Amino acid sequence: MRLISVGSTRFFTLPNTSRQGRKTRHLFQLVESRGCDTFVLIMRNARVVLLAAPALIAALILSGCQSNRTYKTLLQAAAAGSVKEVKRHLEAGANVNEKDRNGNTPLHKAAADGSTEIVKLLLDHGADVNIQDNLGDGPLASAASGGHAKTAQTLIDKGADPNLRNILNTTPLHKAVASGSLETVKLLLAKGADPNMLSNVHGSCLDLAREKGFTEIATVLEEHGGQ
Repeated sequence: MRLISVGSTRFFTLPNTSRQGRKTRHLFQLVESRGCDTFVLIMRNARVVLLAAPALIAALILSGCQSNRTYKTLLQAAAAGSVKEVKRHLEAGANVNEKDRNGNTPLHKAAADGSTEIVKLLLDHGADVNIQDNLGDGPLASAASGGHAKTAQTLIDKGADPNLRNILNTTPLHKAVASGSLETVKLLLAKGADPNMLSNVHGSCLDLAREKGFTEIATVLEEHGGQ
């Protein structure tokens, strides 16, 4: 039997020679030696840990284990979903429309993850709501791709064009249809998205919905004049 203390929480563990038992002990040793950032990384990238050590993970969360990681650029902070770090970079005067090699801005990154709070922060600091990446996609297309209706609503409220085409004539509505998000499709249609714009890749939005087998979305498109 072994005593494990995490903050003020203590656990007694029974000897376990199974594979899961080894994973549990290894996780604790890693967190113990490397700190909370390692724990956060494990939580994000190793689903098996959730199955192997639920009690340990709960203890770490209850004891207040939080990531104190810093990010070198606003792009990195936005991609990581760190509100604190995004605020820090904005307050330091970072270029809110900075682009990576693919033309993605912090707003694209936040929109793609559905990080509405970060999207609002960036827009409040002057982010271009219709800025396009190298493929011509704007932040609204990024939000639509992930089916993030709330984030899409925020972008539209700030002037995002629901009919902005990329270099393949694909629109945010095409992206929303492909994501299977009925809520996002309805939102875009309500905000003026044209269901009959033709993508070089997908054809019409109705074609795409039928191809994907999204019958509810196809019905909604037809109700809005989709052909």
